[in-house]
Amino acid sequence: MTKRQAPTPKLSRRGRLLFGWTAGLILAATLSLHFWYFPLFGQKPSNERPVMAEGRVVAKDSFRNAAGTLTTRIIYQFQTRTGGFVEGQSSGKPERWTAIRIGDTIRILYSESDPLRNRPVSTGTNGK
Repeated sequence: MTKRQAPTPKLSRRGRLLFGWTAGLILAATLSLHFWYFPLFGQKPSNERPVMAEGRVVAKDSFRNAAGTLTTRIIYQFQTRTGGFVEGQSSGKPERWTAIRIGDTIRILYSESDPLRNRPVSTGTNGK
């Protein structure tokens, strides 16, 4: 008695679509990991140096944020080492900015390579 070879199974149209989508998703995930996710961690650290500057408060206002919490925002200006003027802002709980008035000076910490990245480092007025 001779054995016949079993016929090869054929996928239905739905099976072929499911296989194609699965293979495509695996390929897309692999490519995104390779070209996007892993290079984020392979970058060399920057030689960024933080710099301190004196800033002046030019505006102060209070508003309710999306969660309905009362928030106070100050807007300040400072001069970089290269002589350019930069405007920044900071928001927080009203208690943090209670003592600050328009015209007061505050200390600002900013990135030497990108002065738009800045933040106030003290909440005391007039350099205190």
